[in-house]
Amino acid sequence: MRRGRGTLSPMRQELAPGTIVDRFRVIRRLGTGSMGWIYAAHDPALDRNVALKLLRSDRLAADQRDAMADHPLREARAMAQLAHPNVVTVHELGRFGDQIFIAMELVDGQTLGAWLAEAPRGWREIVATFRAAGEGLAAAHAAGLVHRDVKPDNLLVGRDGRVRVTDFGLVRIARTPLPAAADARASGVHHTSNGIVVGTPYYMAPEQYRSEPADPRSDQFSFCVALHEALYGEHPFVGAEAADLVELPQRILAGELRSLPAGRRIPAWLGAVVRRGLSVDPAQRFPSMTALLAALSPGPAARRWRRGALVAAVVAAALIIPFADVAVEAGDACDDARAAITGLWNPVTRAEVQLAFAATGKPFAAAAFTEVHVILDRYVASLSDLGAETCVATRGRSVGDDLLARRTMCVESRTISVRTTLESFATADAAVVEHAAAAVHALPELSSCADPQALLGPAPPPSDPAARLRIRELRTELAQAQNLHDAGRYQLAFDRTTPLVDRARAEHYRPLEAEVLFLRGQIAERRADAATAEAALQQAVLAADAGRSDELAARILLRLIQLRTGRGPKGFDDAQPLIARVTALIERVGGSLELDGLLHVATGRLLFAAGRYDDAEREATRGLDLLERRFGPTDDRVADALAPLARIASLRVQPELAAERAQRVLAIRTATLGADHPEVATATLAVGDALTQLTRYGDAQRAFDTALSIRQRALGPDHPDVGDVFTLMAHNDSWQLHYDAALAHSRQAVAIAERAYGRHHVTYGRKLCDEARVLLLLERPRDTVPLAQEGRDVLIATLGPDQLSTAHCRRSLADALHRLGRDDEARPEAAASLAVQEHLTGPGNPYNCETWRILGEIDLGLGHPAQAVADFERARTLAETLDPGVRAGLAFDLARALGAAHQDAPRIRTLVDAARAAAAGDPRLHDNVRDFEAWLAHHPSAAGFVAAATHRNE
Repeated sequence: MRRGRGTLSPMRQELAPGTIVDRFRVIRRLGTGSMGWIYAAHDPALDRNVALKLLRSDRLAADQRDAMADHPLREARAMAQLAHPNVVTVHELGRFGDQIFIAMELVDGQTLGAWLAEAPRGWREIVATFRAAGEGLAAAHAAGLVHRDVKPDNLLVGRDGRVRVTDFGLVRIARTPLPAAADARASGVHHTSNGIVVGTPYYMAPEQYRSEPADPRSDQFSFCVALHEALYGEHPFVGAEAADLVELPQRILAGELRSLPAGRRIPAWLGAVVRRGLSVDPAQRFPSMTALLAALSPGPAARRWRRGALVAAVVAAALIIPFADVAVEAGDACDDARAAITGLWNPVTRAEVQLAFAATGKPFAAAAFTEVHVILDRYVASLSDLGAETCVATRGRSVGDDLLARRTMCVESRTISVRTTLESFATADAAVVEHAAAAVHALPELSSCADPQALLGPAPPPSDPAARLRIRELRTELAQAQNLHDAGRYQLAFDRTTPLVDRARAEHYRPLEAEVLFLRGQIAERRADAATAEAALQQAVLAADAGRSDELAARILLRLIQLRTGRGPKGFDDAQPLIARVTALIERVGGSLELDGLLHVATGRLLFAAGRYDDAEREATRGLDLLERRFGPTDDRVADALAPLARIASLRVQPELAAERAQRVLAIRTATLGADHPEVATATLAVGDALTQLTRYGDAQRAFDTALSIRQRALGPDHPDVGDVFTLMAHNDSWQLHYDAALAHSRQAVAIAERAYGRHHVTYGRKLCDEARVLLLLERPRDTVPLAQEGRDVLIATLGPDQLSTAHCRRSLADALHRLGRDDEARPEAAASLAVQEHLTGPGNPYNCETWRILGEIDLGLGHPAQAVADFERARTLAETLDPGVRAGLAFDLARALGAAHQDAPRIRTLVDAARAAAAGDPRLHDNVRDFEAWLAHHPSAAGFVAAATHRNE
């Protein structure tokens, strides 16, 4: 068998069946084109047949062959990233000797030219087929690609009826003239007196003959030449007998359209549409392929064109409305608006998305598609209605073009969001599928597009059509970055926004600038880059204010409020001016249940971080009520508000309420996302954590097992989220005194974090500190100290010293050092821990009692019993709402300190009796009894004081 190696020129003759091209085995030749040969071939790696196109090097100049190493079919690579039902999929590019080959989808069918010649076709059938091809062209144009050689031979009709565009942009590398005898209908390149041009002369646009750059409107011209030929049986500029390369360019460049032939029953409106696409001046053609396809729609479009009017309102994302066009009947224009939007989410697209989701192999893919299906059905239907109703209402009330432009741009921006979301879904990987439900729930609100007050508030869009086109392109790129953010690809999303900021500013359209900066700030927040997030969001607010975008400004301010939740009590104080501004903005936009609800939830989080749990719960509950009224009780956004309420109940030691709220979150997540989704695992973990507090350890373990199974199946065994499950399992083990099991689970979490992130990541530091805590429970302080020190150092380096995770790790380190008798080293760690905890959670947080207890132990060890009494007294005050076992243990601690200080003998007896009674029914406290008795044995003076006090009481 021959293989492409070295300087072999395999394209000098036809390849025989069985020839190996790279890994592809040639089956038979399918055809020969101006640029090369096309074969059917087999791909053994994926066990599928492909179409293999080998480009002819003899059609390339020497400098072009050399340049191919640096510029090997850039468009073909881009096409390989484009998935659309009406575009032939490009699988792979490679070399075969000195040729380039392209492996493409093998279509079982024929060219559109052969399809037309096969049987008589009515105009409706022809238009429907061309419209399908046009959808493929429009999709590629949206991806930044230009075909440059649209003709019937590059349009394929499958046996299944599906039309596909092929050879997109592949002729761009050709720069040499064809032989003089080349057929103008088939040639892909041509040499004129103006220089070398790319395309098939019979279908080329005037600008291609002038050697000017081709753009999507050039494809539109070629498309209309082919459509004209299919409808009328002849070329629009010359007859079939005059297809030579002398008269043809002259007629095209002069715009000399022939008279329409008699005897063809083609609607006049259709002929007018085609002829507009054949305008010599590209500016006189349709503004996009999408606009042309909308004009080709039968029914209302036909009536408009009979009146000689132009299409005045189409709100598909690829279209900028030509406001200078003649006014049209409102109902007709709005019918087009509805159809254009509805077509985004059609049966083919739905099937494509469903297949893409299923191809990830994730267990939650089917449920994710179901949720996406339900939400998009509703959203796209509402959006299409809104597009039509907006047009009717605007024209019916005789308002000016300014409101029409604003309404159209609003609907267009929503359509862009749908289009880009669907594009990401069509090529979905596991991360996209995991976040798919959140992405469709996050699609922008539609109500503001029909609200004149909301529309007339922001700065008006630019009147220049070119500026509007640039803004549309920016919005499309912004929506793509949003999709990356929604899929959790934060670094890539952040990089995408970097050039958009400067480009948006250059347009001097402040609302768009605010949108770009807003997304950039959110991405930075997700990347834990608080400084960058703060700066971007502050700039975004200024841009929104300058652009009079009140609702957007309110949403940006809500994110700034969220950033302040990590500052403890100070964060609540810092956020007060922001809360006041959001409140005023909500009033200015006429009220908003959603924004008001989000503000109350955000305020609740601030109060929670400040340690004001009652106030936090009241605010968060109010926010939940508003969001339920806006979205209903089972909406996923309601679950987002419920989750922090469950956390509040947990930290306020209200496990029953925490479990109830967590169960409700779990029910909503399961209903909307399916039982196998990772978010369902997260909700299940919250339920398990509450069950641990309720001492229902077996039920908690079953919840953790379920969550572990979901995450391992969905994310893989080494995903960091799997490590979080092991951490909670270790916590549950510890409460049951199963310390060896807790240590094993903690070490699994550490190992996963190290594999995922390395030894300098915040997650690794946290897991080390968790393991150190378990080692303390196993009475292994010597092993605890190095782990706690390493964990502390990692957290200080990544989070800084003023974070709760760092404080908790330092508390474990202080405890371990104390147990080793190193109280001089222990006290600074405990004091630093307590200072951070009280600053961030407030001095009254019950969970600070443990740090006060450790300080008491250290002060006893340092010989300061009076100080230890004060420490333990503070700990007992904070622990009033905590587990009875915790309070009993602190009673022993305080009794020891009072004995060492020779203070309050009667109280000692009361404390000891109560603690021993509690220990009799709680095995967790047996160690406290032993510790107390051991301490007495080693402190005779204190023991004597306690004994004397007991004797006197008796």
